[in-house]
Amino acid sequence: MATLSDPSKPPHLSAAPNPTAPDPLGAAPARPLDTASRHAAQRQLLAVLRAHKGWDKASSRGKQAMSAATNQLLLLQEVERGGDWGALTHFHELPDRVAAALRRRAATELGRLAAAHEELCEHFCAMRGAAAQLRALQDKCHPGAGPAGTAATELLVHQVLTLRQAVRYAREMSSMYGKELVAKRLLLHSLTAHHERGSDDDAGGEALDRDIAAVYVSSWMLQPLLRRPHIDMVVAAFKSEVRGDTPTAVTALPG
Repeated sequence: MATLSDPSKPPHLSAAPNPTAPDPLGAAPARPLDTASRHAAQRQLLAVLRAHKGWDKASSRGKQAMSAATNQLLLLQEVERGGDWGALTHFHELPDRVAAALRRRAATELGRLAAAHEELCEHFCAMRGAAAQLRALQDKCHPGAGPAGTAATELLVHQVLTLRQAVRYAREMSSMYGKELVAKRLLLHSLTAHHERGSDDDAGGEALDRDIAAVYVSSWMLQPLLRRPHIDMVVAAFKSEVRGDTPTAVTALPG
């Protein structure tokens, strides 16, 4: 059976397991958290969900800004490298004026991209903080190992996830988003360097062309370091814990 932690296999959806059923291997059945601890855990799960949703919105705004910025920079390079202005050739100041306007527009779009990146940083920090709070709650609430020869008693957040699973999946999501944030920061810095360098061949670095620009925009949009099937399953499980329902399509999560 495919598990939540194995994105290479298609997810197998089934009815949620019964965590309170006796374990034939001797593990103690899971028991619910006390009300105050359950509410504390649900607040952190909700914080992860909000950060996940906020990240998607900020990333979409960043994609629009990056696309606009690359278009302005490509046009700017064409102007700075000289071209056939046709009947406007005798307007000697026109290329400089057009280049200045394109440079201003590119700077504006790069500012929007930087603002989107800052929002992504905030959402990542919120997600990482929620994962840390869940871990602290686990350290506080976990009763430790059971009798000799048995596993530790698991604590249910609500109906599907144990507290240990919630901590594990929150930390996995935080790790993925942290890596994607670094990738996006590199894209922002690279595009900013193209803007500062312009078409000066003596400045070093690879010139921006349409293929490179397409790679930048695609990398930002596709977010290759986020394992989407895995994240979607974790989000569904977190939502079920926050809402207190048990959908029939909740994956049988591994231990």
